Amino acid sequence: MRYGDGVIDKRRNRMICIREDHTVLQKGYAVTEIVALDLDGQKEPVVLLSYPDDSESDYLRDFYSSPCLSPDGEKLAWLAWNFGRMPWDSNELWVAEFDKNGLLDREKIKKIAGNTNELEKGESLFQPQWWQNKLYYVSDRDKWWHIYRHNDDGDEKISKNAPKDVEFAAPQWNLRMSTYSFLTEDTIIAAYNKSGIWKLGEINTETFVFKELPITFPVETEDPKFKEVTEIKQVRVCSGKVVFIAGGPYFPSSIVRLSEERTQMAVIQRGTRIDLFNKSPESKEPLYNRLVAN
Repeated sequence: MRYGDGVIDKRRNRMICIREDHTVLQKGYAVTEIVALDLDGQKEPVVLLSYPDDSESDYLRDFYSSPCLSPDGEKLAWLAWNFGRMPWDSNELWVAEFDKNGLLDREKIKKIAGNTNELEKGESLFQPQWWQNKLYYVSDRDKWWHIYRHNDDGDEKISKNAPKDVEFAAPQWNLRMSTYSFLTEDTIIAAYNKSGIWKLGEINTETFVFKELPITFPVETEDPKFKEVTEIKQVRVCSGKVVFIAGGPYFPSSIVRLSEERTQMAVIQRGTRIDLFNKSPESKEPLYNRLVAN
């Protein structure tokens, strides 16, 4: 049994996560399930969704990821896809309500977006996330991965005022990836990729105003290339602070915190030093080590 992608269900004192069951094979592979684990360890795991449950149901898939709970604990959203596809090719976003026993109400399972039956023209969904009981997600339905908000009367593109040729997602090689998070009631801080370079932006969820945040590494040098940020991932908001992993050509991937002015970064944990650069004539110490020694 292998577990990952967990989220805490405080209301029911449990963790909901993805499980690979290698004791049972489906199509020659381990079975992927959504399960609930008792936080006290006193109860057996409860399977919420699994392919062998009912192979005739149209909501069952070979793979699941990204389970997320609504703030009121009433609903669960997740991503799903089938063999023959990767999540960046074609997957689906589903939502279900819980019944009184904490199980998924099979009568109230609804597909929000995607279609795994369309391999060539499929939609790729990424990072479903609830905010104020509204469901947000990233989709490439308009060619580029952009952020959307689900509404019963039609979903709307939240990042519509960002440059069209940027992407607010990355291929899902890992579980629990995050490119955006909510800082305030109406403010999203999001990482986006343009031509292979990652940047950080701010989006107002009501006015849809978008602006780039001109962040740099706190390096004591006048040369801007040593301050350049080109990699951003795992964007989170913790206790009102924006934290993420950032790196650049002259700076290793490090855990950083965004300043309240949203223009500077403080390094929480610097990545491992690597002697990537040639020693200068003035010093035997590699240039990188001298720049970040402090």
